Amino acid sequence: MTDLNNHVTRHRRRGQGGFTLIELLVVIAILSVLATIVVINVTGVKNKGNSAACVTDVSSVQTAVDEYVAAQTNGGLGIFGGTSTTTPTQITGAQGDALVPTYLNTAPTSCSAAATQWLNILIEQNGGGDIQVTGSYGP
Repeated sequence: MTDLNNHVTRHRRRGQGGFTLIELLVVIAILSVLATIVVINVTGVKNKGNSAACVTDVSSVQTAVDEYVAAQTNGGLGIFGGTSTTTPTQITGAQGDALVPTYLNTAPTSCSAAATQWLNILIEQNGGGDIQVTGSYGP
């Protein structure tokens, strides 16, 4: 048995051993940096996707509001008649109910990180009397 131990020890002394602790720590540090770079890039792609989905939903809501207003027999704005002309306001539950399911299949949730219906989708009456829908992805 001591002959085997001496044989292993002799080979390590000749430089035929394994990796040193420093070499292993350097490799782990390099892999950590690479993993961090990948995570940061993936997060950026996800945020761009969320913003793009929100833009699409805002466009769909704008179309639904336009169709709703066009369908009003008296030529008014219907439930959107009290919309502010100076400050964009959040779509209310009643306004959302007027759009779903007749003009939209479901209430949009893509503008909210918490997937809350209508959150971060704003409406405002512009100078021409039309309803303008805006929105952006957020918490």
